[in-house]
Amino acid sequence: MSPSPQSAATTIAILYRDHVEFAWRTARYLGIAPVDAQDVVHEVFIVVQRKIEDFDPERSARAWIGGITRHVVLHHKRKHLRSERREARLEAPTDTTPPPDEAVSYREAEVFLADFLDSLPETKREAFVLGELERLTAAEIGEILGENPNTVASRLRSARQAFQASVDRLDAVRRREGG
Repeated sequence: MSPSPQSAATTIAILYRDHVEFAWRTARYLGIAPVDAQDVVHEVFIVVQRKIEDFDPERSARAWIGGITRHVVLHHKRKHLRSERREARLEAPTDTTPPPDEAVSYREAEVFLADFLDSLPETKREAFVLGELERLTAAEIGEILGENPNTVASRLRSARQAFQASVDRLDAVRRREGG
């Protein structure tokens, strides 16, 4: 028995309220430019509305929406050049204005993270974003990606090692430059 149109609308409204920021962050971390993120999130919730009857309330809503977000992002990327993704940088939080020296540090960290994410193969990037930045479990990531959680854990471990190596290289450069 499918939900009534009114209860489906209520469910969609609740899913939107609870997960819109997650979908936006995930789209951004997976390489969607800020200018395109709102459109991608809009598309995610159009798909959610279209597939609401397929949603199993026993599953994690976050993982379900994460999977939809991933598919929408992949579709969006196929339509745009890879260079557009390289130009996109994460936006600084707007709720507080840090002192100028902190603002420079934040920007350097954003650029470092964006460059690091761009350097990863897509499978490791997805695992790193969902595991490290969104703090999902390997089981949740596996559900989103349609992968075995052990495979996800291996990719996440490899991406973490690559991140640590990038941090170590940056530290070595800074030490050589005296900063």
